[in-house]
Amino acid sequence: MADVQYSSPEEAFHLDEILNNIFPLVPFLTSLIVSPLTPLSRRVLASFANRDGIQNIRVLRGIQLETSSRLHGDSFVELLRACTRLEELEVVGTGVDVGELFADHAIPTDPPPSFYPLHLPFLRKLAALSMPSSPTLFALLYSPLPAIRHLTLTPYDELSVPSTLVPQFIAHHGDKLTSLHLYTVKQWPTTLFPSPPALLDICPSLRHVSL
Repeated sequence: MADVQYSSPEEAFHLDEILNNIFPLVPFLTSLIVSPLTPLSRRVLASFANRDGIQNIRVLRGIQLETSSRLHGDSFVELLRACTRLEELEVVGTGVDVGELFADHAIPTDPPPSFYPLHLPFLRKLAALSMPSSPTLFALLYSPLPAIRHLTLTPYDELSVPSTLVPQFIAHHGDKLTSLHLYTVKQWPTTLFPSPPALLDICPSLRHVSL
C-alpha cells in the first residue's frame, strides 16, 4: 500500500471504505506499510485495532499523524496499545504549525496520573519525522521501550518550538540507543533546527549517529 494515494475527497472516502472492509479479513497480516501522503481515518484505525490478529503486527510504516500540542486522546495511540509485538514503527507528522512558534506551551515533566503506558517490549526501531509533538510521541516518551536501539527523529529545539517533545524523548530513551539519525524532511521552505546539546553524554552506547 506504500504507493496508494488519492487526489480527491471522493477517492479518499472510497479508499477509506476499502481499507475498513479489508482489515478484518487479514488476521495474519504482520506488516502495514502505507504512503505518508495517505492519512488513515479514525474509522480505519479503529477497524485495524479491533480486528482479530492485531497482536501479529510487527511493522507499521508511513503512518501520517497530525502534529499537535494536545497530548491526550488519540485513536492511533489506542492502536499501539493493541500492537504488543510491534518491532518497527514509522510515523510522519505535519511539521510545525506557525502558531506553535509563537505560543508558550508548558511541556509536562511527568505524565498525568490518568496516563497508562504503552506495552511495547519488542519495539527496536522507531522513526518520527516532522513531528515536534503529538499524542503518539507523548505516549511513547513516557512508556518503557526496553528494546529500542534505532531512533530517527526530526530535531526541534525548545527555544524555537516551545511545545516540542523531541529533546525530552532523546534524553529519556537515549541510554538504550545504538543508532541515532536526526533527519529533516526535504520540503520548501526548509527550516533547520539545532541538534540537542551533549548528545554523546545522553546516548553513551551509540555506534552510529547521523546529524
